[in-house]
Amino acid sequence: MTKVCRTCEEEKPIAEFYKSGRDKKTEVTTYRGSCKVCYLKRTRELRLVECPTGCGRMAWKKQKGRSGKCVECGDPRRKHGDWVAPDLSDVQRAWLAGIYEGEGTISYHKAYGKNFRIQVQMTDKDVLLRCQEWTGCGNIYETKKQQSHHKQAWLWVVAVKAQREWLVDQMWEFLCERRRQRIATVWPRG
Repeated sequence: MTKVCRTCEEEKPIAEFYKSGRDKKTEVTTYRGSCKVCYLKRTRELRLVECPTGCGRMAWKKQKGRSGKCVECGDPRRKHGDWVAPDLSDVQRAWLAGIYEGEGTISYHKAYGKNFRIQVQMTDKDVLLRCQEWTGCGNIYETKKQQSHHKQAWLWVVAVKAQREWLVDQMWEFLCERRRQRIATVWPRG
């Protein structure tokens, strides 16, 4: 049995195609439109970018919060261990605390043990970029719209242990009592 690849337009044996599922009505196995070679070539091209270290080679794109590594030199794009806590002024600390008070949450999931994360969600991406720039930590994600007429929202997440604990310490004196109690229930500080 043969099939024509929609990318290279060559006729190849069906074994050269990845299975994509099974038709429930006819109980027939279905296959991808592109052959294995074309499919892998395309997905590899989509996942590669120029190495951020400047070695001139290709690096894997960052996916799902993980750092990409250069295919050739192996240097990671970013290591959490390389993060250095910046010196924030009292104005910056108060501003971050105000953003957190108004739009932020702190949460944990029992499945992940005692790990918690700090999140701030809002429609002003520039404010979240400033939070990330000042602190040097966290990731910003585009959130899914709940309704078509809603504005696009963004989420700043700080989940790395050293970074989230440092951020809580920086904001602590500017937080109201209710927020302090919530943080204390999620992260009892010895």
